[in-house]
Amino acid sequence: MFARRVSILGWVLTALVGCAVGTSDGSEGGRVRRDAGADAEVEGDASDSADDPDAGPGAGGSGGSGDDGGTEAGGGGDGGTGGDPTCTPPAASGQCDPFEQCGCNAGQNCIFTGATDGETRCRPAGTTAPFSSCSNHDQCQAGHACVGGVCKPFCQGDGDCAASNGTCQQLYVTENGAQTPISFAKACSAACDLRTPQTVCGNDQGVSCIATDEGGTDCVGGFGTGVGAGACSGNDWQKCAPGYLCINGSDCLRWCRVNASGDCSGGQSCYPLVDPVVIDGVNYGVCD
Repeated sequence: MFARRVSILGWVLTALVGCAVGTSDGSEGGRVRRDAGADAEVEGDASDSADDPDAGPGAGGSGGSGDDGGTEAGGGGDGGTGGDPTCTPPAASGQCDPFEQCGCNAGQNCIFTGATDGETRCRPAGTTAPFSSCSNHDQCQAGHACVGGVCKPFCQGDGDCAASNGTCQQLYVTENGAQTPISFAKACSAACDLRTPQTVCGNDQGVSCIATDEGGTDCVGGFGTGVGAGACSGNDWQKCAPGYLCINGSDCLRWCRVNASGDCSGGQSCYPLVDPVVIDGVNYGVCD
């Protein structure tokens, strides 16, 4: 499987990898503070197509609740190379350079195959915008791959991620729960707003903004439409709509800024999480 490792602070991203982690409550001053659970390492999964070794590293995780975190790669065969003698793939086994996007024919996208040596291959290029919803690599524009259910741009360093104000993150192969980094393969994260994911993560239904252990944020696909009490449960936490967090394994509550006015409505207040989520000095909680 093709994945980007994402560590979630204070809540559990289970559906992309099928690793269930429970939630718990805490209390302070007689008020139950909403704890979204223990820290968990999470991969934005992208399963390989078992039947097509030339299908590339597979599709971005669609957020399913089973053990298979993503959907199989679809569409198009092995594109071959554009025959550019001046193009140097990052790995000797590769056909093309995903960073320079050279070595492929017009209309193709150079991506990593998921082989740990950093092998690359030409695939059909799509039209999906960066950080918008995808289910396979062929939907993404040249220079991008479907990771965690969204099209993410390849990068070599943080400077390549200025457009999304994100950081350059290592990509991994995940097999039987074991993670192995893919040589040379990295993709940008995105600095997004937990409350309004659509401002950065695209206008697609199902793409939300998550908080990471590194104190940042990122766009992830596979979310549902649930809001309010009883809208999520256990491994189905991703039933929550973008901008909402599954609390206590049952309720989809809206993200908000603690001690900020205007984030909650209908007489609700913003309550902090037991494991604080602090991004750029702002403490985030949920409306209740």
